[in-house]
Amino acid sequence: MGAIQYKQTLLLAHQVASAMANVHKHKTVHLDFKPAQILLKSHDGGLLAKISDFGLSKPLNSDFVGFRGTPEYCAPEMFATTHQTATPALDNFALGLTLLELFHGDQANLLKGSLESRVIRADVVGCQNPTNHQAWLNLSKQIINNLNPRKGINQVIQHLLDVNPATRWTAQQAADALQILIVAGPEKLEKRS
Repeated sequence: MGAIQYKQTLLLAHQVASAMANVHKHKTVHLDFKPAQILLKSHDGGLLAKISDFGLSKPLNSDFVGFRGTPEYCAPEMFATTHQTATPALDNFALGLTLLELFHGDQANLLKGSLESRVIRADVVGCQNPTNHQAWLNLSKQIINNLNPRKGINQVIQHLLDVNPATRWTAQQAADALQILIVAGPEKLEKRS
């Protein structure tokens, strides 16, 4: 990815993260966020990104039974139990996987689709298992850091893919970090995190 394409991709990523933050601000959880849910429209010589398909969405903090969403984009806690609460953390993990795919293309499948990844994610029960929590962190960090030397975006992705929903970045934190990357570069982001 060249410098111009990288900057344009950062701008799109910022729009997507900001849109997700807006969804959460309006007390809604998407629950099926993935790249296919991003609509792009030509706008003022660039692209405008919007989030679509709220068919599985739920009001913030509402309870639901069963699995919702596309398994490859689900947070580890979605695999933990059949009784769930709709929290932004579920969407934020999917946002991390979507950004991983946006910046790294097919290489992202190493993390989101690998058998090892699915086993580790399925074994994490409410982040109660510290061994598997650490295994997921190690696996995701290793794969992400080996994908691209632009560590600023990898840092954002890593925070969104935190297996612990309590410490996972919000969409707003991701949008703010992406804004810093756009304006000031990764050095400023590293000082902030």
